[in-house]
Amino acid sequence: MQTRNRILNPAVMIAVLLLLVAGFGIGCNRSSTSPQITLAENITVVSAPVTVARVKGFFQAEGLNCNTVPFASGRLALDALLGGKADFATVAETPIVLSAMQGQPVRVLCTFTASERNTKLLARKDRGIEKPADLRGKKVALTFGSNGAYFFDVLLRDNGLAPSDVQQINLSPPDMAAVISRGDVDAICTWEPYIWNAKNMLGENAIELDNKPGRYVQTFNIVVRKEYAEQHAAELTAFLKALLNAESFIAQRQAEAMSIVAKENNMTEADLKGIWSDYQFKITLNKQFVESLTGQAEWAVRTKLAPAESRLPALDQLLLPGPLEALKPAAVNLQ
Repeated sequence: MQTRNRILNPAVMIAVLLLLVAGFGIGCNRSSTSPQITLAENITVVSAPVTVARVKGFFQAEGLNCNTVPFASGRLALDALLGGKADFATVAETPIVLSAMQGQPVRVLCTFTASERNTKLLARKDRGIEKPADLRGKKVALTFGSNGAYFFDVLLRDNGLAPSDVQQINLSPPDMAAVISRGDVDAICTWEPYIWNAKNMLGENAIELDNKPGRYVQTFNIVVRKEYAEQHAAELTAFLKALLNAESFIAQRQAEAMSIVAKENNMTEADLKGIWSDYQFKITLNKQFVESLTGQAEWAVRTKLAPAESRLPALDQLLLPGPLEALKPAAVNLQ
């Protein structure tokens, strides 16, 4: 299985953004009277509700003119949002924590996917790796500052290893299958579908190493800028309605949803079926998410990704529960 090359290099990105300004986009039909939004989307399996909403026209149905710009990771999508190049972005919780601790005006509208198995470590058996302790002295590719880096830190410490015990290489997820298949690294730590792609390339030489159950649940979330949220309440509500429609669609028409997500990720439906059950596609804001933010803030300070004196903002300065609570009160549980 190979992942579609949906990722834009800097030159192409500039061209796409110019097209957006000119009034073009992907994934939604246009209406001159509808509000215009730009979505920075990390197109991957974990983005399924957003992907379904885009492909099925749910944003348009809620009166939004939606342009989508794809990114290789949620962190890059968040960077585009904070740089004023997008109005909404899909991102895991780790980049949210790091940006918020740096004082960036990021606000979380909702979580739309949770998974305990989306992020994994894949190693080569021929490098003598059978268990996490065997990673000592090995070369591992991961994306610095991402949820994959947090997952890896937890995995190491749970198995008696320090970050300095492993040679860590910063790499973009789409490049990881190639480097591990060539043998340039001994293992990779990233998310789907890149793990599945690398696993297929390695065949019987691949071994997955997971965290202990319950140690890390990855979330994928919708974020906006503080100023945008204050000035575009109607767009926030319409965006959430589209996601809630996608949630219902996935639950009621799973086969069609899987077909859409597989096509968008250049996967076969058989491949996607093998990992589909790893995900919970629910539009929420809950206590588990808050606990994850708090734990990762502590990790960021300990690993010097954030200054020792920095703190995670108060929840009322980071989360935007009001719009979702108004639409679906049971989806919000922060106590």
